[in-house]
Amino acid sequence: MGKQIKKEIPEGAFEFQSSGVFEFADSEDKNNFRLTLYDGSVVNHWFWGNMAFDLETMKLAKPKIPVLDSHDTQRRVGIADKASFDGKFELEGKFLSNAIAQEIRKDAAEGYPFEASLYFDPRKTKIEQIAEGVTVTVNGNKLTGPGAVMRKAVILEGSIVTFGALGKTKTVTFEQITEQEINIMSDEKMTKAAFATAHPEIYAATVSEGEANVRAEFGKFCAQFGDDPAFLVEQFKAGVSMTEAIAAENKKLKAQQAERAKNAAGEQQQQQQQQQQQTGEKVDPAVQEFSDQQKPPEKPADEKTNATEKFMGIARAYAEQHKCKVSEAISKCTVTHRKEHQAMLDENTVVEERRR
Repeated sequence: MGKQIKKEIPEGAFEFQSSGVFEFADSEDKNNFRLTLYDGSVVNHWFWGNMAFDLETMKLAKPKIPVLDSHDTQRRVGIADKASFDGKFELEGKFLSNAIAQEIRKDAAEGYPFEASLYFDPRKTKIEQIAEGVTVTVNGNKLTGPGAVMRKAVILEGSIVTFGALGKTKTVTFEQITEQEINIMSDEKMTKAAFATAHPEIYAATVSEGEANVRAEFGKFCAQFGDDPAFLVEQFKAGVSMTEAIAAENKKLKAQQAERAKNAAGEQQQQQQQQQQQTGEKVDPAVQEFSDQQKPPEKPADEKTNATEKFMGIARAYAEQHKCKVSEAISKCTVTHRKEHQAMLDENTVVEERRR
């Protein structure tokens, strides 16, 4: 069984040219009718291509189904209680006694050329798509793709109509009230090689255009992340946009900066401990407590480092990561870290004003 997908089918896709025939079932009893709704042949359809219904899997929704005037549920004509799927699909039934039904019966008796149409449940239909060049047998007939085979169609009602939906003689209309999702069953898959063989011009144009687009996008990534080849390949392979890649780079740089700051703090603390061990200085706990109380509260870590040092730290981290000069890193970071760069400029302005 092929892959099951969901697809929206337009209402017009359920209109088919075929041999929809209305006639009296008994030449003597004009109250009985027979509708030939499908003759088992292969139909050339505008949407499906070559198509056919699998008569062996067709069935009625219930033992008795309604017969309407042109699929109008308010215009009831009769009841069909006999169905045949032997080589063709036929319904037989009786007219109702209401005025609409008797008017149609009277017109038919006088020779009016009515036609027949049917309505089936598209939600329960399995559509087997036939690839181009593939041939299958349906109802004893050969169907060559592109096309489709309608399997397990559930018939909801039959209708007596003046004209088929396409306005041509003996047209059967398979209607759908609204566009809705149905199951598409396909056992045939067209590979890339098969498509290239069947449509060489389209394939060549598609491949050429696709390669040009890929090259252009890769060029943009190289210009932005060329200093970090591993990161460039990682982001391009992931298929992210340029904006997403820049955001990922900024996140990566911030994480590296935080890690370096953490390591630096740890090294400083270790150096202080080593100095204390070397001097052997011991501090009275009472004096230490008093001394700690006299110290002003320490500022948060962000306030200890001024804006210039913070921005330059970012630039140096970028230079180290991308193996470039600090001057180049500063130029790059003025774009990727605009907030920190502006803070540095503001701080330098204040310093200059104080010097004056």
